[in-house]
Amino acid sequence: GQSVTVDVNIPCEGTVADGGIGSVVVSGTIVPGDHCPTLTSWLITPQASGAADPIDVTVSAADLDSGDTLSYAWAAPAGTFTNPSSATTQYHCGPTGSEQLSVQVSDNHAPIPCTTSITFPAVDCL
Repeated sequence: GQSVTVDVNIPCEGTVADGGIGSVVVSGTIVPGDHCPTLTSWLITPQASGAADPIDVTVSAADLDSGDTLSYAWAAPAGTFTNPSSATTQYHCGPTGSEQLSVQVSDNHAPIPCTTSITFPAVDCL
């Protein structure tokens, strides 16, 4: 039920005089019965902080597939996370400015995991 945007580069060796249209074949793997993780709640507090005071970040996620183990990967263009692979961690600001925090939640489903990515409103690093 989700869509993904994918950039495809098609190198051309030259042009065709008739300018005909080409075709693209896309192959994918559908894993019957696999559900992607769903973010159920999140908290980022405070929304602004100095370098000495961390920002608490927490997400909760669920997966309808029994037996799937969820993993987390926090990211930001600058600054650091105390434990970037935990659902609950702290973000430590880098340079002054606004930073977009994001997290990827993967269900580690075999043979192909499903990953949900979320980007939050920017926090202010003072």
